[in-house]
Amino acid sequence: MTTKKLLNGNEVIAHAALHSGVDYFSHYPGSPVNFIEPSLKKLAKIHKTPITFNDSLNEHVAALSAAGASFCGARSMLVMKHVGLNIAADPLNYIGYTGIKGGMLIIVGTDPGANSSTGEEDVHWYIPQFNFPLFEPTSISETFSLVEEAYKLSEKQEIPVVIFMPVRLCNHSDYVECPEYSPKKKIEFYFEKDKEKYINVGQRAIQNHKKLLAKIDVISSIVHKEKRFFSEDAKIGIISRGLCLGHAHESIVKLGLESELELLNIERVFPINKAQILNFCNTKDEVIIIEDQDGFLENLIKMNCFNDLSAKVYGKEFFPKYGEISFNQVLDFFKDKFNKKLPGNQLKTQIEIPERLGTFCEGCPHTAAFFAIDQALKGVDGIIGGDIGCSSLPPFRADWLMCMNAGIGISQGMAHILENQVVISTGGDGSFFHGGLLSLQSAVENKINLIHVVLDNRTIAMTGPSPSITRLSLSKVTRNAAPRTSRASILIFPGSLKFLENKGPFLENTSL
Repeated sequence: MTTKKLLNGNEVIAHAALHSGVDYFSHYPGSPVNFIEPSLKKLAKIHKTPITFNDSLNEHVAALSAAGASFCGARSMLVMKHVGLNIAADPLNYIGYTGIKGGMLIIVGTDPGANSSTGEEDVHWYIPQFNFPLFEPTSISETFSLVEEAYKLSEKQEIPVVIFMPVRLCNHSDYVECPEYSPKKKIEFYFEKDKEKYINVGQRAIQNHKKLLAKIDVISSIVHKEKRFFSEDAKIGIISRGLCLGHAHESIVKLGLESELELLNIERVFPINKAQILNFCNTKDEVIIIEDQDGFLENLIKMNCFNDLSAKVYGKEFFPKYGEISFNQVLDFFKDKFNKKLPGNQLKTQIEIPERLGTFCEGCPHTAAFFAIDQALKGVDGIIGGDIGCSSLPPFRADWLMCMNAGIGISQGMAHILENQVVISTGGDGSFFHGGLLSLQSAVENKINLIHVVLDNRTIAMTGPSPSITRLSLSKVTRNAAPRTSRASILIFPGSLKFLENKGPFLENTSL
């Protein structure tokens, strides 16, 4: 028995995780996948299902905890956004060597077009480094089925599996046929010691790397289910991945090109099946790959099939490596290539809309916090270091905005060498415990004259909100990290305004 439910991308991952019997969930919240955790928590409570949640302080910790649960036989799910994969990269490389026991699924929210991020980094390139299978769903319903399929593959090959969820799919909603939930049987987890697997140094690491590559070879030999549309006899082929399938399919139908083109969508983007690709490409004169960002799939196909390709393969010659590929871009490409016009009078569908930047919430005390910093820096050649999160929003008071912990991290390099300029860095409590605390400790050890302001929301306010460790005592933690004998200073601005009275560059650790 199934029930049709209207779900968005975050909710469908949560439902699929529940039905797949996930035991352990760890994450660091980040748009566009920040609502998977609360959705799954709600489902676990409704169905009285025992799922252990780890609201980690950063993605590095989240990855290790998910691996630890998997080593004991639990089905684990690790969730982060694309830039979080940078932080998790170190442990994920090793987890490929050790392998896993219970299925381990990694959900990564990607952001072509930087709709919910400061950057649109293409993290596809991590995948061949990790040597993890990668799936990219094209719809909400397909996402549901891919989660269970990914867990089965993960456990069969004892390897983590990755699913990329772009921001548009995460925010899209559709009806999904959800099977009736069957409570899972209680499992007694157990860690079986195996030093050959879990201790990776020297020759052991090399041997385990070899085993990992052998697993990927096995997976690449399996022909994954494919979606092929339109004319098999066409001499021009189109290959897509992810949401570009919808753009390509709709454009071809709108322009009446069904008899002139064949469309293939690749769902398992890594590792590709070489025979499957050649079977499609070598019946064509030319193949055009439509995908967002850098051209990862195009690169894979050209690299792996170079000596055997008879068709000419194109991709980024026609589509940009930056921004989010839109339906209109794909439609215009087909119109130009085939000299087609849409029938009848067409409404203009692409409207130039001014960029609407985020801003502080009305009444946010941190608006006044920046005013207080301005007052403290009056008459001083001052620099304000910016982090990511709420402090990155307009009116852009900071002098740079990059990534998490860039406020205190970059500021200490400046403060270490500047003689005549005062540096005050800013950042939220989430960023501070994500990695900023280590930067503070480093500043103390290096005797750097540093002032850092923590805009303390007691929550990861930008992405949820999710609970922050500052529900404990932030002032106690910072006093231990930067004792009063240190020149490095930490100021805590809670959710109420108190002005800085001391305008000098040297401030004691203070909880305002």
